[in-house]
Amino acid sequence: CEMGTDISSVAIDKNGKPIDGGKWSDGKSADPKYGSSYSEGEPFGWRNYAVYGFIADVRNYSQVTPIASYRGLPDDFDGYDEFGYCTLGEHGHNWLSVSELLAFDYDAIMEDRRYAGRNEYGGISGNLTSDIGKGEFMTYREFLGSSFFHDLAELQRIGADRVVFGFNT
Repeated sequence: CEMGTDISSVAIDKNGKPIDGGKWSDGKSADPKYGSSYSEGEPFGWRNYAVYGFIADVRNYSQVTPIASYRGLPDDFDGYDEFGYCTLGEHGHNWLSVSELLAFDYDAIMEDRRYAGRNEYGGISGNLTSDIGKGEFMTYREFLGSSFFHDLAELQRIGADRVVFGFNT
């Protein structure tokens, strides 16, 4: 039995302060092949392993090249509770600038190597990775789905400088 992974995220301004007011996707327009749909009211706040792989190399069964290497939390981020725990999950803390997200070529072709089939224990799993060249070729735009681009446009609309995120297993 494999547990799912969820994201926690926040849009921040140039000073590392959270920005409220975004109208984030609930993920319902995301391709169901890549995860379930629900809203956490946060940028990229629905479970979608295609997005997780692309932005953080987390649950990257598709073996997509992440947009940026692991960075941890930004120095100016103040997202800790009274016990010193990060409010953005247990692992995979990272951040991306809105400008680098906007500059990426989403019309480039990539190979999605994730597939469903029998795992090594004989059970059915949707989290398998095919050999190079055996996956499905598509654009990053198709791979990430329309909910990703809705939230990217929303980050731009509210004037966010960065999105900071982490994951819970």
